[in-house]
This record gives sequence, structure tokens and C-alpha cells, in this order.
Amino acid sequence: MRTLGMTYPNRLPSLLFCSALGAGLFSGCDRGLVPVGTDYMGGATSTGTGGASIGVGGASIGVGGSSNGVGGASIGVGGIDSNSSGGHSALIGGWSATGGNFASGASPATGGTPAVGGGSGLGGAIGTGGGCTCSPPPTCTIAGVVYALDATNPENPCQSCQPARTTTAWSANKTLERASCGSGRVCRSGTCELGCNIDGTVYVKGESNPDVACEQSCQPSLSTTSWSDVAPDYCVTAMAGWSHTCGIASAHVYCWGRNPNGQLGDGTYIDSSDPVPVQGLTGSVEAIANGSAHTCAVVDGGGYCWGAGNYGELGNNSTANSLVPVSVLGLTAGVEQVAAAAYHSCAIVNGSAYCWGSNSQGFLGNNSSDSRQPVQVQGLTSNVTALTAMYQHSCAIMNGSAYCWGTNYTGELGNNSTARSPVPAQVVGLTAGVQAISAGYSHSCAIMDGAAYCWGGNFGGQLGNNSTVDSSVPVPVQGLTSGVTGIAAGVSSSCAIMNGDVYYWGMNDWSELGNGALTQSFVPMKVEGLRSGATLIMGGDRDFCAVINGTAWCWGNNEYGKLGNNSTVNSATPVRVLFP
Repeated sequence: MRTLGMTYPNRLPSLLFCSALGAGLFSGCDRGLVPVGTDYMGGATSTGTGGASIGVGGASIGVGGSSNGVGGASIGVGGIDSNSSGGHSALIGGWSATGGNFASGASPATGGTPAVGGGSGLGGAIGTGGGCTCSPPPTCTIAGVVYALDATNPENPCQSCQPARTTTAWSANKTLERASCGSGRVCRSGTCELGCNIDGTVYVKGESNPDVACEQSCQPSLSTTSWSDVAPDYCVTAMAGWSHTCGIASAHVYCWGRNPNGQLGDGTYIDSSDPVPVQGLTGSVEAIANGSAHTCAVVDGGGYCWGAGNYGELGNNSTANSLVPVSVLGLTAGVEQVAAAAYHSCAIVNGSAYCWGSNSQGFLGNNSSDSRQPVQVQGLTSNVTALTAMYQHSCAIMNGSAYCWGTNYTGELGNNSTARSPVPAQVVGLTAGVQAISAGYSHSCAIMDGAAYCWGGNFGGQLGNNSTVDSSVPVPVQGLTSGVTGIAAGVSSSCAIMNGDVYYWGMNDWSELGNGALTQSFVPMKVEGLRSGATLIMGGDRDFCAVINGTAWCWGNNEYGKLGNNSTVNSATPVRVLFP
């Protein structure tokens, strides 16, 4: 074997990955490794995988020499004599095939002279061996040290070298999380946590049994290998996000992230990277929505908002901020859903749509002026089943049809126009069977008959149709043609649930793809690190969250701690929200 003039730190085995014509006859090019650029296709005295004095065939060679064995005069997988499989130089080449003039051994028994070598490489006159092209294996260089693929972080057994994700930092294990990092502890999202290993699947402490969500949970103090009849630490039923995130967990409302306007509702202006309870909401919380700097919720059928109130978006006939929830005027009963955007808010009340706040671009849908309290959205007076708002436009579903209103710079209203509309406009093509709808920063998405559609701005590929061209009418999202049960439009990306799995497409500059990389995708890609069974998906400001069996996971942009994992570091893979 030829040794190569290259060395690696002791953490990296001296391995090379080789490929060459005929290399499959060997085991990993172990008959002579050759650096890229060296030609050993034959010659007078070469020592490659073919050549004048080496090969698996040739004029006088081990496995078929001038009077040997598994071949005749000089081996190939083709030849001219009896039992041949080809002609003079068929397939790999040679004068006699597998079974030529000499059947299986002659004299000498193990080749001719010289013992290892022959006239022309890997068989006969036309040798096809040699040219073993070698290249260094993929590695990671972390803090100046080179590590091999799958090498374990010496300081964290849950992380490893995964060059496909990053070559400069440790990653969560590429496929399956390592089972344990000590008694009663498991690896999850790249860190060691208290948990259970149940039937080969890793669960963290308090995580719900997917078969009986919110009834059984992982409790390592009771068992590390089976479910315990203990309710999970929390069971998330709703989430909302933007520059801050909120969730309903076990009937309580928590918020976390940015808080300069009191949008966390905890009575302070202090940011929090951990979920904090919202003050004053003592009843049954049924729905929640986040704007850019304010939050709204439905409690016992009534509407409440808190945070920024500059444009009247709290709906309490005021422009003052509020650090705690205030009641929305007139919405004391019958509120079914709420939606919040940059400067306005909306709600469904007994099947009718209402909005309040700024109306500078037709946000309120009533072709009128600003309002500090709810006003009826024109035309959406009954059978409204869904409502969504983000930044400067809103959308709704009425009688199975989709409608949008507000700004329309990139076609986000879906009405084959880029002119703003101060009243609801019918979305082209989505006239029946619309099941869900989501407004993003400059695009919108919906589910119709189980398939996903998006429209509007597409500079980041957020429409998912393998293009970056804007569309003022809905286009099908590639690959999501059936089984779609949830959808969320973000700033420049989108996310969906199909058959229980979470898929993402669009920009990825904040790792919102959730696959450990920063490469954007113009078509949906499955989010790594999330098990199947997702029931809810939420899009924020370059971050996303999903709920799986009552447990909330978030990834992407973590400014101000809005992933809720007691950190402000962006995460390229999903991390568990740490509810108190």
C-alpha cells in the first residue's frame, strides 16, 4: 500500500474515500491509494490499481496470469476463448474471460511471473484499473481542531460533527438522538435533559405520551423506560408569535420574548427568554393572537388585549399602552377567534368579523377611518369561520371561500391585482372548500381540500412553487397536494403540517428551516428533529413553532428569547419551550 503525505490531528482517523473504475473489485481501494491527479491507468512499472506490475489481471498476474487460473492468458471479464463473456476487451477487458483456455488454475497456481502484476492493469491489453481518485473525508474544524464525521463533542455527548449541517460548530446528532448521557438523562435538541427512553424513543421529563396526549407523561423519578400515569407538566393547545411568542398551556396564558410595550402582559417592560404568566386572565382562555407589539386573547367568550395601543389596537377606546389585559369594548361575549397585526386587531363574534385600530391602508375592511373600538368588516357578517392578520393585511374564510383586504404591494390579497383594497376581496380560485388561512408579512397561504396554496411576495421562495416570482393569485405548494392540516405564513417563509409531519420552505437566514443549515429552499422540506404527530403550527418573525402531543417546540430567530428556552441564541433545530 502507498502511504500518502498528509496527516490529521489524532481525533481524525487517517481515512480516504476513493472512487475509480474497477475499484469495486477491491475493498475501499486497499490495493494502493493514489492522490487525485496521479495517473495509474497503466505503464511500465506503475503500482496503481492497474498498470504494468499490478492489477487483478494482466499478462502474468495473481488472479489470472499467463498460465493461471480464474482466467486464461490474461484475465478480464471478457475474452476470446471458451466460456468467455465477451470479446477481446469486453467489459473490463482482457484476452481470456472468466474461464478461458485454462479453467481454474494451471501452472503456476497463483499467477505467472511476476506474482503481482501483469502487462496491462485490471485485465489484458486494455486495462481499466488505476486512476483511484481520492479526496479527504468531510470533517468539522471546531476551535481550530479537526474532527471526523460523527465525532462526539467531548464536552456534550448529545452533539457531534455533522459537516452537512456546519463545519465550524457542533450539531445535534444527525439522525437519532443518543439514548442517554447518564442515569435518568437523555439527549434532546443537543443537550442532556432528564428524560425517558421508551421503546427506543427519547422523551424529556414531563413530555406527553403521544397515544394518550395530556394523560400520561415521562417521569424519570418513577420510570425511565415506560410511561407514568401522571399528567404532563403542561399541555399546549394554542400558540401565537411575532417579536414575542405566547401560548396557552394547561389553560393558562404565558408569553415570552420582546416586551418594550408590555406585550408580555406580566406588568413589566422587561424582556423574558422564559415563558411568564399573563396577569389578570383568570377564566377559561380559548384563543390567542400576537401583533408586532401587542397581544389579544379570548377569555370566557370575551375579548382582551394588552401591549402597544398607539393606534387604538387594544380596542378600549384609548391610545395608551397597557402592561396587563384590558377588555375590548363591546366584545364581552360570543368571541370565537382573535387576530392581531402591526397596527390593528380583529375578531370573530358570533360568526361576524370585526376589526379595530389603524385603517390607513384599509386594514379594518370597512372602507372608513381609524377606530379605537371594533367595527364591522364589510360583507363578512355571518358564517365566518377563520380570521388571520399580519403586518398590513388580513384574511378570512366565509362559507368556505377566502377573502383578504388591506395592503397589496406584492399580490398578497390574491385577487389578481397589486392595488390595496379597503374591503374584503375574493381570493381567486379559493371559492369553496377552504379549511385554513394564514396571512404573512407580504404573502398569504391557505389549505383547500387538503392541499396547500400560497400567493403574494416570493423573494425568498415563500410560495413553495420552486420559484422566486411573485404571484397575485394562489399557486399550489409543490408536494403538499393532500393531507395538509395546518399552515403558517411568516415574514419570508412558510410552514405546514402534512400527515403529521412539519414542512418548511422559503428564506433560511435565521435557521428557520429547522434542518441545522442556512440554505434556503424554494420547495417544502421536512423539518428535522421533530417527531410526527404535529397538531399545530405557528409562524413568527423568522421563527416557527409546532405543537406535538401537547409539547411546544420552536426554532429559528431567537432575538429577545422568543423561542422560550432560556436563551437568546438562534437555534437551527427545534428546542423545547420551557414552560414553568
